[in-house]
Amino acid sequence: MLNLGDNPWVCDYNIHYLIYWLKHHPGVAYSGLICTEPQEFRGWPVENYVKTYNGECPKDKDPQPGKGDTGQGQTAQVLVAETEEAEMELLPKPLRDPRPKKYEVTRLT
Repeated sequence: MLNLGDNPWVCDYNIHYLIYWLKHHPGVAYSGLICTEPQEFRGWPVENYVKTYNGECPKDKDPQPGKGDTGQGQTAQVLVAETEEAEMELLPKPLRDPRPKKYEVTRLT
């Protein structure tokens, strides 16, 4: 049992990610997920607060207007970025050992 009580749960749009995760992990039993802020939602179960969205992302939080999450788990967010060639040199590279590998084979009889 995951006890989530005695935590100051702020019920804003971001809390729906926690409910989404809990919904998709039915083997996780939990209790105590109650809104403490904002005042108008104090005492509400977080699940009930999230249901007030009617499955739509508020327009001010929608990263791609017209393509918001419908609550059905059918959308994905993609980050597209461009990096200048000079910036590529600053990115970490895999560690490489320039020494040749030497192996010692010991046969047991």
